[in-house]
Amino acid sequence: MTKDVAAHVRLMKLLVVSTDDVKELREQKIIVNNLGIDDAQVVQLYNVLKTYETFDDDYFSWVVKRDMEEHINNKAKTWMAELKAQLRTNYFNNHWSIIAFAVTIFIICLDIIQTYCAVRTS
Repeated sequence: MTKDVAAHVRLMKLLVVSTDDVKELREQKIIVNNLGIDDAQVVQLYNVLKTYETFDDDYFSWVVKRDMEEHINNKAKTWMAELKAQLRTNYFNNHWSIIAFAVTIFIICLDIIQTYCAVRTS
């Protein structure tokens, strides 16, 4: 097992503790269960995977889990991430819409500058 795969398995073992965790990870499309097994068996599957952890790996995993929980519990970051995903999905799903939005913002800025200059010189 390479280090990247082992780190991923260790992280997933930290995240998958109960069937509720599996359900939430499935709803968020982090875990896709194509094995045809129930959530309890997914938890058991992650529990039997061996990654041959060392003390440093456990500390690293704990730090990653703590940082992830802090990030998830930060309401502003969560709100911004959801807004960004919603905007990207609904409005900016291709390059032309992004370009059109940028051009619109540019034209509005030019209009504001023109209005300011016109009022100031009068």
